[in-house]
Amino acid sequence: HKEDSEDEYDCKSGVPAWARGPQLAAALERQFNEQNPINPDTIFAEFFTCNLQHIFDTKKKRYVTRGSSGNWMQDRLTLPEKLAYQKAMGYAPSAAIPK
Repeated sequence: HKEDSEDEYDCKSGVPAWARGPQLAAALERQFNEQNPINPDTIFAEFFTCNLQHIFDTKKKRYVTRGSSGNWMQDRLTLPEKLAYQKAMGYAPSAAIPK
């Protein structure tokens, strides 16, 4: 049977068997441990802006001189907000809280 092997892919989507249906659900349950959930902030970096020249692979003055819509510093999370989020999500206190 096609789904018997974790190495086999669905020919149409290219998705391996472990990433579909009940096998995916089981893998996600193994990854999410309710006793010690993983804080995504320990994996993913915090960004304050993005480099539009890099994204669009072109140099434009307006990409360097950002207007108010490109200034994300006023909207960033405060340290108390980050700590409240960690507590609400049940994450262990982080030794290195992102700035």
